[in-house]
Amino acid sequence: MSEFTIRELKTIEEMTPLVHLQQAIWGYNDPYTARLLLIVSKTGGQVLGAYVGEKPVGFAFMLYAHRDGENYLHSQMVGVLPEYRDANLGYALKLAQRNYALKMGLKKIEWTFDPLQSKNAYFNVHKLGAILRRYEPNYYGSLGGVFSDNLDSDRVYAEWYVDSDRVKTHLKGESEFNLPKALHLVESKTINKVVFTPEGLVRNQSYDLHHAERDFFLEIPGDFEAIRENLELAREWRWQLREMLMNFFRRGYRILEVLSILADSRRRNFYYLIHED
Repeated sequence: MSEFTIRELKTIEEMTPLVHLQQAIWGYNDPYTARLLLIVSKTGGQVLGAYVGEKPVGFAFMLYAHRDGENYLHSQMVGVLPEYRDANLGYALKLAQRNYALKMGLKKIEWTFDPLQSKNAYFNVHKLGAILRRYEPNYYGSLGGVFSDNLDSDRVYAEWYVDSDRVKTHLKGESEFNLPKALHLVESKTINKVVFTPEGLVRNQSYDLHHAERDFFLEIPGDFEAIRENLELAREWRWQLREMLMNFFRRGYRILEVLSILADSRRRNFYYLIHED
Protein backbone atom coordinates (compact mmCIF):
# COMPACT_ATOMS: atom_id res chain seq x y z
CA MET A 1 0.00 0.00 0.00
CA SER A 2 1.34 3.44 -0.95
CA GLU A 3 2.24 5.88 1.81
CA PHE A 4 -0.29 8.60 2.54
CA THR A 5 -0.23 12.13 3.92
CA ILE A 6 -2.85 14.01 5.95
CA ARG A 7 -3.33 17.71 5.19
CA GLU A 8 -5.48 20.41 6.73
CA LEU A 9 -7.42 22.08 3.90
CA LYS A 10 -8.16 25.81 3.73
CA THR A 11 -9.01 26.83 0.14
CA ILE A 12 -11.97 26.32 -2.19
CA GLU A 13 -9.65 24.63 -4.70
CA GLU A 14 -8.75 22.03 -2.07
CA MET A 15 -12.40 21.48 -1.13
CA THR A 16 -13.76 20.91 -4.64
CA PRO A 17 -12.37 17.35 -5.13
CA LEU A 18 -13.97 16.33 -1.82
CA VAL A 19 -17.43 16.61 -3.36
CA HIS A 20 -16.66 13.82 -5.85
CA LEU A 21 -14.83 11.89 -3.12
CA GLN A 22 -18.00 11.78 -0.99
CA GLN A 23 -19.93 10.37 -3.94
CA ALA A 24 -17.24 7.73 -4.55
CA ILE A 25 -17.19 6.67 -0.87
CA TRP A 26 -20.89 6.78 0.02
CA GLY A 27 -22.78 7.19 -3.25
CA TYR A 28 -24.48 10.33 -1.93
CA ASN A 29 -26.81 12.21 -4.26
CA ASP A 30 -26.49 15.37 -2.15
CA PRO A 31 -22.89 15.60 -0.86
CA TYR A 32 -21.63 18.46 1.27
CA THR A 33 -20.62 21.28 -1.05
CA ALA A 34 -17.15 22.75 -1.42
CA ARG A 35 -18.44 26.14 -0.22
CA LEU A 36 -19.88 24.64 2.96
CA LEU A 37 -16.62 22.83 3.70
CA LEU A 38 -14.72 26.08 3.13
CA ILE A 39 -16.94 27.88 5.65
CA VAL A 40 -16.39 25.08 8.17
CA SER A 41 -12.62 25.51 7.83
CA LYS A 42 -12.85 29.27 8.39
CA THR A 43 -15.16 29.29 11.42
CA GLY A 44 -13.30 27.19 13.96
CA GLY A 45 -13.88 23.79 12.39
CA GLN A 46 -11.43 21.63 10.48
CA VAL A 47 -11.34 19.92 7.09
CA LEU A 48 -8.74 17.21 6.48
CA GLY A 49 -7.70 15.43 3.30
CA ALA A 50 -5.84 12.12 3.06
CA TYR A 51 -3.68 11.78 -0.05
CA VAL A 52 -1.64 9.17 -1.85
CA GLY A 53 0.63 11.41 -3.86
CA GLU A 54 -1.79 14.10 -5.03
CA LYS A 55 -4.79 11.76 -5.19
CA PRO A 56 -7.41 12.38 -2.48
CA VAL A 57 -8.37 9.00 -0.99
CA GLY A 58 -10.04 10.05 2.26
CA PHE A 59 -11.23 13.07 4.18
CA ALA A 60 -12.80 14.26 7.42
CA PHE A 61 -14.47 17.39 8.65
CA MET A 62 -15.71 18.66 11.99
CA LEU A 63 -17.51 21.76 13.15
CA TYR A 64 -17.01 24.03 16.14
CA ALA A 65 -20.01 23.38 18.40
CA HIS A 66 -21.63 24.46 21.67
CA ARG A 67 -24.17 22.70 23.88
CA ASP A 68 -25.11 22.89 27.56
CA GLY A 69 -22.47 25.50 28.30
CA GLU A 70 -19.65 23.49 26.70
CA ASN A 71 -17.60 24.24 23.59
CA TYR A 72 -16.49 21.16 21.66
CA LEU A 73 -15.96 19.83 18.12
CA HIS A 74 -18.53 17.77 16.21
CA SER A 75 -16.98 15.38 13.69
CA GLN A 76 -19.59 15.11 10.97
CA MET A 77 -17.83 12.88 8.48
CA VAL A 78 -14.80 10.61 8.14
CA GLY A 79 -14.50 8.53 4.99
CA VAL A 80 -11.94 6.55 3.00
CA LEU A 81 -12.15 4.99 -0.46
CA PRO A 82 -12.85 1.23 -0.25
CA GLU A 83 -9.49 0.20 -1.68
CA TYR A 84 -7.66 2.14 1.09
CA ARG A 85 -9.72 1.07 4.12
CA ASP A 86 -7.08 -1.36 5.36
CA ALA A 87 -4.36 1.30 5.37
CA ASN A 88 -5.21 2.71 8.85
CA LEU A 89 -6.28 5.98 7.24
CA GLY A 90 -9.39 6.38 9.37
CA TYR A 91 -7.28 6.10 12.51
CA ALA A 92 -4.78 8.65 11.19
CA LEU A 93 -7.61 11.09 10.43
CA LYS A 94 -9.04 10.71 13.95
CA LEU A 95 -5.61 11.33 15.49
CA ALA A 96 -5.26 14.49 13.40
CA GLN A 97 -8.66 15.62 14.68
CA ARG A 98 -7.55 14.93 18.25
CA ASN A 99 -4.39 17.00 17.76
CA TYR A 100 -6.51 19.89 16.49
CA ALA A 101 -8.82 19.71 19.53
CA LEU A 102 -5.84 19.69 21.89
CA LYS A 103 -4.35 22.68 20.09
CA MET A 104 -7.69 24.50 20.41
CA GLY A 105 -7.86 23.71 24.13
CA LEU A 106 -11.09 21.71 23.71
CA LYS A 107 -11.79 18.63 25.80
CA LYS A 108 -14.25 16.77 23.59
CA ILE A 109 -14.91 15.65 20.03
CA GLU A 110 -18.32 14.15 19.39
CA TRP A 111 -19.77 12.24 16.44
CA THR A 112 -22.57 9.82 15.65
CA PHE A 113 -22.62 6.34 14.12
CA ASP A 114 -24.99 3.42 13.59
CA PRO A 115 -24.86 1.23 16.74
CA LEU A 116 -25.50 -1.89 14.63
CA GLN A 117 -22.23 -1.39 12.74
CA SER A 118 -19.99 -3.45 15.00
CA LYS A 119 -16.73 -2.62 13.20
CA ASN A 120 -17.35 1.08 13.73
CA ALA A 121 -18.36 0.42 17.34
CA TYR A 122 -15.14 -1.51 17.99
CA PHE A 123 -13.06 1.22 16.36
CA ASN A 124 -14.75 4.08 18.18
CA VAL A 125 -14.97 2.55 21.66
CA HIS A 126 -12.16 0.00 21.89
CA LYS A 127 -9.52 1.58 19.70
CA LEU A 128 -10.20 5.29 20.33
CA GLY A 129 -11.74 5.16 23.81
CA ALA A 130 -15.00 6.97 23.07
CA ILE A 131 -17.97 6.70 25.47
CA LEU A 132 -21.55 5.95 24.32
CA ARG A 133 -24.56 7.07 26.40
CA ARG A 134 -26.93 8.97 24.09
CA TYR A 135 -29.23 7.47 21.45
CA GLU A 136 -31.11 9.26 18.68
CA PRO A 137 -33.81 7.30 16.79
CA ASN A 138 -34.00 7.94 13.03
CA TYR A 139 -31.44 10.74 13.33
CA TYR A 140 -31.25 11.66 9.63
CA GLY A 141 -34.64 10.44 8.49
CA SER A 142 -34.42 8.73 5.10
CA LEU A 143 -30.84 8.50 3.82
CA GLY A 144 -29.61 7.99 0.29
CA GLY A 145 -26.37 6.31 -0.71
CA VAL A 146 -24.71 2.92 -0.80
CA PHE A 147 -24.83 2.45 2.99
CA SER A 148 -28.55 3.11 3.28
CA ASP A 149 -31.77 1.21 2.70
CA ASN A 150 -35.28 1.31 4.11
CA LEU A 151 -34.07 1.19 7.71
CA ASP A 152 -34.47 4.03 10.18
CA SER A 153 -31.20 5.96 10.52
CA ASP A 154 -30.70 5.47 14.29
CA ARG A 155 -27.45 6.81 15.75
CA VAL A 156 -25.52 6.77 19.00
CA TYR A 157 -23.30 9.67 20.05
CA ALA A 158 -19.62 8.92 20.55
CA GLU A 159 -18.05 11.23 23.14
CA TRP A 160 -14.26 11.38 22.83
CA TYR A 161 -12.57 13.14 25.74
CA VAL A 162 -9.32 13.68 23.92
CA ASP A 163 -6.99 14.41 26.85
CA SER A 164 -8.49 11.91 29.32
CA ASP A 165 -6.59 9.03 30.89
CA ARG A 166 -9.13 6.66 29.33
CA VAL A 167 -8.39 7.85 25.80
CA LYS A 168 -4.64 7.80 26.37
CA THR A 169 -4.94 4.21 27.60
CA HIS A 170 -6.95 3.07 24.57
CA LEU A 171 -4.63 4.84 22.12
CA LYS A 172 -1.82 2.70 23.54
CA GLY A 173 -3.82 -0.40 22.61
CA GLU A 174 -4.86 -1.10 26.19
CA SER A 175 -8.12 -1.09 28.17
CA GLU A 176 -8.97 -0.07 31.72
CA PHE A 177 -11.10 -3.22 32.07
CA ASN A 178 -9.92 -6.80 32.51
CA LEU A 179 -12.84 -8.38 30.67
CA PRO A 180 -13.25 -12.11 29.97
CA LYS A 181 -12.19 -13.34 26.55
CA ALA A 182 -13.90 -16.75 26.70
CA LEU A 183 -17.31 -16.76 25.00
CA HIS A 184 -19.07 -18.75 27.73
CA LEU A 185 -17.97 -16.26 30.39
CA VAL A 186 -19.19 -13.31 28.32
CA GLU A 187 -22.50 -15.02 27.53
CA SER A 188 -23.10 -15.64 31.24
CA LYS A 189 -23.26 -11.84 31.73
CA THR A 190 -25.12 -10.99 28.49
CA ILE A 191 -28.68 -9.63 28.78
CA ASN A 192 -29.84 -10.79 25.34
CA LYS A 193 -29.79 -14.33 24.00
CA VAL A 194 -29.24 -14.90 20.28
CA VAL A 195 -29.79 -17.76 17.86
CA PHE A 196 -28.53 -18.31 14.32
CA THR A 197 -30.79 -18.84 11.32
CA PRO A 198 -30.10 -21.64 8.80
CA GLU A 199 -28.42 -18.96 6.67
CA GLY A 200 -26.05 -18.14 9.54
CA LEU A 201 -27.66 -14.80 10.42
CA VAL A 202 -27.90 -13.84 14.07
CA ARG A 203 -31.34 -13.14 15.57
CA ASN A 204 -32.37 -11.97 19.02
CA GLN A 205 -34.28 -14.71 20.82
CA SER A 206 -34.91 -12.78 24.04
CA TYR A 207 -33.63 -9.84 26.08
CA ASP A 208 -34.01 -8.49 29.60
CA LEU A 209 -34.89 -4.80 29.92
CA HIS A 210 -35.07 -5.00 33.72
CA HIS A 211 -31.51 -6.16 34.28
CA ALA A 212 -30.09 -4.23 37.25
CA GLU A 213 -26.52 -5.45 37.81
CA ARG A 214 -23.79 -2.81 37.74
CA ASP A 215 -22.28 -4.10 34.50
CA PHE A 216 -23.20 -6.53 31.73
CA PHE A 217 -22.79 -7.33 28.03
CA LEU A 218 -25.21 -6.83 25.14
CA GLU A 219 -24.62 -8.78 21.92
CA ILE A 220 -24.90 -7.11 18.51
CA PRO A 221 -24.48 -8.66 15.03
CA GLY A 222 -20.95 -9.39 13.91
CA ASP A 223 -21.87 -8.54 10.31
CA PHE A 224 -24.90 -6.31 9.98
CA GLU A 225 -24.30 -5.85 6.25
CA ALA A 226 -25.22 -9.52 5.72
CA ILE A 227 -28.39 -9.03 7.77
CA ARG A 228 -29.46 -6.12 5.55
CA GLU A 229 -30.23 -8.66 2.84
CA ASN A 230 -33.13 -9.77 5.08
CA LEU A 231 -35.02 -6.50 5.61
CA GLU A 232 -37.44 -7.99 8.14
CA LEU A 233 -34.57 -9.23 10.32
CA ALA A 234 -32.66 -5.95 9.90
CA ARG A 235 -35.67 -3.95 11.07
CA GLU A 236 -36.14 -6.34 13.96
CA TRP A 237 -32.56 -5.69 15.09
CA ARG A 238 -33.00 -1.93 14.64
CA TRP A 239 -36.12 -1.76 16.80
CA GLN A 240 -34.87 -4.16 19.46
CA LEU A 241 -31.45 -2.52 19.88
CA ARG A 242 -33.17 0.87 20.02
CA GLU A 243 -35.40 -0.37 22.83
CA MET A 244 -32.50 -1.91 24.75
CA LEU A 245 -30.03 0.95 24.49
CA MET A 246 -32.54 3.73 25.10
CA ASN A 247 -33.78 1.85 28.16
CA PHE A 248 -30.33 1.35 29.67
CA PHE A 249 -28.99 4.80 28.74
CA ARG A 250 -32.05 6.35 30.39
CA ARG A 251 -31.29 4.32 33.53
CA GLY A 252 -27.73 5.65 33.74
CA TYR A 253 -25.71 2.99 31.93
CA ARG A 254 -23.04 3.80 29.36
CA ILE A 255 -21.00 1.74 26.91
CA LEU A 256 -17.30 1.73 27.79
CA GLU A 257 -15.95 -1.22 25.81
CA VAL A 258 -16.65 -3.44 22.80
CA LEU A 259 -15.55 -7.07 22.74
CA SER A 260 -15.02 -8.99 19.51
CA ILE A 261 -14.65 -12.78 19.86
CA LEU A 262 -14.14 -15.38 17.12
CA ALA A 263 -15.95 -18.58 18.11
CA ASP A 264 -16.94 -21.52 15.89
CA SER A 265 -15.87 -19.52 12.81
CA ARG A 266 -18.33 -16.76 13.76
CA ARG A 267 -17.48 -13.21 14.78
CA ARG A 268 -19.38 -12.37 18.00
CA ASN A 269 -19.51 -8.74 19.15
CA PHE A 270 -20.62 -7.39 22.51
CA TYR A 271 -21.18 -3.96 24.02
CA TYR A 272 -19.99 -3.70 27.63
CA LEU A 273 -22.27 -1.45 29.69
CA ILE A 274 -21.57 -0.16 33.17
CA HIS A 275 -23.72 2.01 35.44
CA GLU A 276 -22.61 5.58 36.12
CA ASP A 277 -22.33 5.87 39.91
